[in-house]
Amino acid sequence: MQEIWINSILSAAKRITVLLAVLVITIIPQACAGKPSVTANDKVERADATADGVVIIKAAESLNSSPRSYQYWYDRGMNSVHEGRYEEAKQAYRQALQINPDSAEAHFGLGVAYDELGDTKYALRALKQAISLVPDFTDAHFRTGLIYDNLKKNKPALESFNNVIRTDPAHADAHYYAGKAYLGLRLKNEAQQAFENAIAIKPEFADAHYALGTIFVMVEDIAAAVDQYKILVNLESRRAAALFDLIYK
Repeated sequence: MQEIWINSILSAAKRITVLLAVLVITIIPQACAGKPSVTANDKVERADATADGVVIIKAAESLNSSPRSYQYWYDRGMNSVHEGRYEEAKQAYRQALQINPDSAEAHFGLGVAYDELGDTKYALRALKQAISLVPDFTDAHFRTGLIYDNLKKNKPALESFNNVIRTDPAHADAHYYAGKAYLGLRLKNEAQQAFENAIAIKPEFADAHYALGTIFVMVEDIAAAVDQYKILVNLESRRAAALFDLIYK
């Protein structure tokens, strides 16, 4: 009799543990879904740490696969972007934001979808919303800078790329695009420094070598331009040929 009583208590305790774990790996992460640090892997790790991990993971997957779930729509949007289905991605991210309007990642994904669809106005709006929620959102700053770069708006582009560099000084692409923006603003010295920074981080960066070579041509430092040409010969023949034509035109 005592053994039956003990087993009943253990069974009830196990059910309570499973229920609490489901709450931890589903409801709480969804409430914090706007924070980039919360990922699907985190949920799996928490589930694996429980005594009844298989049951808990299945329960979490069931909740997250529901069309009423933020995670369902966010994952659908992310998968659609990766597969190049940007209209579907846009709709999925919008559904996710209906459930969790404070998700910086969903705003970012929506901005990417709009950008790929050619709607820069709404792309910038979504990306700025992501940045307002997470000010150091490097990918959002960089994507914003790329949009402004394509629009030939050098000042806001430069601001965006410098925001990336402040957060991630080793971001070679941000230094390169900052150099392009400086060059567009006719700030040759600053552009030269930015291109040199990009090359210091990524020595095989062909576009940065070419851009640096064009600056040396502009200031009539032909020897330095030729040095960049020699480097490009081993990196990218097309860029090398283009710089050669600038040097000896």
